[in-house]
Amino acid sequence: MQKILLVNPPAFIEETYSRYAMGAPELPPLGLAYVASMVRQDHDVRILDCVARRMGLRQFCEEVRRWSPDIVAFTSTTISYLKAVRCMEEVKRRADFILLTHEPDQLGKEIYP
Repeated sequence: MQKILLVNPPAFIEETYSRYAMGAPELPPLGLAYVASMVRQDHDVRILDCVARRMGLRQFCEEVRRWSPDIVAFTSTTISYLKAVRCMEEVKRRADFILLTHEPDQLGKEIYP
């Protein structure tokens, strides 16, 4: 049974919208929940929502190291894409994980084999 970590990267609306953040929506990562529901019978799967947990890059890396998954998959939007790539780079530097992204134009593409 593989351990799969599904990640919503630490991209906060305050960083993007600054003083207009009050009008910007924060949406739960429903795509990750759908993926988790499809693989949970055959795999040990967890969702790490860095936005909901207000986790920065350092805390994110600590959580990945602590759980030591076999596969780390990311969702992202246009706004969070660069943060997701930064997280992928950090994870890949620390261990040999399979990393996937859920960016619409990169759907299912293995970023760092």
